Amino acid sequence: MSSEKSIVNTVYHAVVISALSVGYAMIGKKALGMKAVDIGKTDANDAIKLVSIVSAAIFTKDYLVQQNIIPDNIMK
Repeated sequence: MSSEKSIVNTVYHAVVISALSVGYAMIGKKALGMKAVDIGKTDANDAIKLVSIVSAAIFTKDYLVQQNIIPDNIMK
C-alpha cells in the first residue's frame, strides 16, 4: 500500500509541475514573445529558459501548497 501511495503522489506532483510549466511556457511565448525551446539544439539561452520555467513552476506549486490551495499529497 505504501508503494501505491508513493506512485500516486509522484504522478500527482509530476502533473502539477508539468501543467504549470506548460502554462508558463505559453505565457512566455504569447506575452513576452519568447521562441519555443528546441530540445535537439539546446544552447545556453534555451537552458536558461528551461530552468526559469521549471523553477517558476516549482515555486508556484510550493506557494499553492503553502496557501492550502492545492494539497501537498493526494494520498496520505
